[in-house]
Amino acid sequence: MLCALLQMFFDDLPLWGFIGKLQPNEKQEERYMLFTHVHFEVLYNADRVVEISVSTDTNQAVDITEEVTKEVKFTFSAKWLPSKRTFEKRMEKYQKYSFLPQHLEIHWFSIINSCVTVLLLTGFLATILMRVLKNDFIKYATIPSCRNLPSFFCKVNLYCLTFFFPVLY
Repeated sequence: MLCALLQMFFDDLPLWGFIGKLQPNEKQEERYMLFTHVHFEVLYNADRVVEISVSTDTNQAVDITEEVTKEVKFTFSAKWLPSKRTFEKRMEKYQKYSFLPQHLEIHWFSIINSCVTVLLLTGFLATILMRVLKNDFIKYATIPSCRNLPSFFCKVNLYCLTFFFPVLY
């Protein structure tokens, strides 16, 4: 059975209720039922609302399965009851059902996992760069100097022209 829900807020207090349901009938056909009466129960302390709940009357339902325009009359009733609960403690009912954690939890495993991942990736990158740069250092360190080469070759060799050490007299 599939139900349709309503969610409302009254004086910053949340309330939830059913406004309809999907109901099979005798012929195994699905019928969409819309509840037309909603009952509110409001608890108050002095002039402040401290709790509210909602319920629907399943006996007062309209079949809205056919896609035709229907005029539906909605009704509601409210019952006001005094309560000893103080206004400051009115949210205690909702705190135990909260989806939020009751206190801040630090996820230490996630933080340590992120730090270790960053260190490993940095180490891998440094290892790869050192291997590439080591080969380049070896390659450029073995280039002969221009002093041992004939003069016409030194004029063409860009490395020797760029990094040629002048002869001191």
